[in-house]
Amino acid sequence: MKKLYIFALLLLALIPAKAEVLLVEDFDYPISELLTNHDWFTQWGAASQIMTTASLGMEGYAGCGIGSAALLDQKTTQPLHRALTKEITSGDVYVSFLLQPKWAENNAYFLALRDKITDNYTFNMNGRVYIDEYGKVGLSFGKGKESCKQYPTPLKEDKIYLIVLKYHIEPGNNNDQAYLYILNQFTANEPPQPSIGPLSNSAQPDIFPASVQLHCDHGISPWITIDAIRVATTWQEAVQPGTCPQDTYLNPDNDWDTTTNLNTTLTHTHKARKTFENGNLYIIHNNQKYTILGTKL
Repeated sequence: MKKLYIFALLLLALIPAKAEVLLVEDFDYPISELLTNHDWFTQWGAASQIMTTASLGMEGYAGCGIGSAALLDQKTTQPLHRALTKEITSGDVYVSFLLQPKWAENNAYFLALRDKITDNYTFNMNGRVYIDEYGKVGLSFGKGKESCKQYPTPLKEDKIYLIVLKYHIEPGNNNDQAYLYILNQFTANEPPQPSIGPLSNSAQPDIFPASVQLHCDHGISPWITIDAIRVATTWQEAVQPGTCPQDTYLNPDNDWDTTTNLNTTLTHTHKARKTFENGNLYIIHNNQKYTILGTKL
């Protein structure tokens, strides 16, 4: 009987852990809607002006053309959090999202993972994803932009990229790892090499990821659009396949000198851009003009 019990335990150990989807956020709300109206919360309960804009899309990736997108377009000291369905205490956590990096005035992080502690003294945002004024994306394990490692190839402001942040929980203390993948097309399987990482920091406490954080500290007029956030415990569940609606279009430009896991084949995308006319700011999406508040003109 004892041998059967041991055999059963060994058999269970061989069965792979079930993948879990922890968050799906397509920002399926009207344009110019505040994210705090839809399960996003601030650290200190104060207001946040982060709102929605026209959606992004990438052929092959889930969430293409659904709803709106999050627009980081003003300096704010109130980061937004969106809770995962559960706290993860072992294994891997993958955060995938679409990014259009129109403009940033300084190097600062805009997305990170965080655990349950959201007091005024614990800055436990690990796996911080940065972008600077030159369009270079970076990653740091914990606090301090001086520890940010940048990917050498700048992103283009009129392109849409698939970014995947991976956080690996290693048994023990102060030894977790963060990775970043920068892609310009849907990739069903995890690439053998990340764009950045693995990064670790023995001086930075590990976390048990419990929420995703959006942060905007890029000067007075950044323009960073994020869409189709998916968080899961495997690459396949986070980077889910999907089909774009028929109104997507092919971007004909193909002049980016790419390396590593950045591919030269461009994808069908939804794009939104801003334009100034007579001192006024407008959003152009699918050849339609909107005010900054989302009113169609």
